[in-house]
Amino acid sequence: MAMSTNKLLGITAGGLAMALGLIGAGILYQWPDKHWLGWTFIIAGIVVFVVPTTFALGRFYEHKWMRKPSLDLTIDEAFIIPAGENTGNCFLRISLHNLSLSNTSIPPPTAYSLALAIGGKKYNDTVPLNLDDYELQHYQTTIDKDDFPGQEIHVLRFVETLDDIRDKSGDLKRDFRIYGWIGMSVRYLPPWGKDKEDKEVARMRYEYRVMIEGEEPFDDYEEVQRYIPNVRNVEELVLTVKDAHQIEWPTKTVGPFSHRDKAVVRKKSR
Repeated sequence: MAMSTNKLLGITAGGLAMALGLIGAGILYQWPDKHWLGWTFIIAGIVVFVVPTTFALGRFYEHKWMRKPSLDLTIDEAFIIPAGENTGNCFLRISLHNLSLSNTSIPPPTAYSLALAIGGKKYNDTVPLNLDDYELQHYQTTIDKDDFPGQEIHVLRFVETLDDIRDKSGDLKRDFRIYGWIGMSVRYLPPWGKDKEDKEVARMRYEYRVMIEGEEPFDDYEEVQRYIPNVRNVEELVLTVKDAHQIEWPTKTVGPFSHRDKAVVRKKSR
């Protein structure tokens, strides 16, 4: 097996330092009046040993540090959508930055894990979501002038696809950042809190059904008010990724988990 440069340098420096030290000690023993010459050899031996050894150790730890992965996982925005009484669908726009001084591998799909903190308890039973089934809809809030004059409504501006970061593979170059989405469904959660739908919203929704479906209108809109699940009981969301060395790199957010001008929705069948 070929000897490494650092090891060869260390052996050479050690041998030369020992030889210089022995020469200096011999001079001090044989010619006491030449002590200055003996000490010169001894000091030279110390210098020859210390300087290359320090250099070799520096190179060793620098190389070891450069190879050690360092990842920065960031959550740019998060959406939690109640999906049934005890399930929440989580959609996260994230980025992953390689802060180390060498390339590393992009984590595989199974390297990501997610947990929700609710009522001081952690819930991490998850299943991945297929992001091809969802899209991010962007809205513009405006005042209706036609069907419901003076009422605030949301108008769809554009739709954004959810690029799954777990589909990426290959090397993550040093000081390089990748972007994407991740979707997971968290199961076995405590029941969601619920808000009673605003009466005016219920009226608008029902009158829209009257116009489209021809239903008979009535005045007591409390009968059609719905109870909307909310995610206010979520205290924290933690996302973790494991690198190629099985080192965990977690990040967390406390919200917001819903947004006024955008929403993740399931795609309608074309």
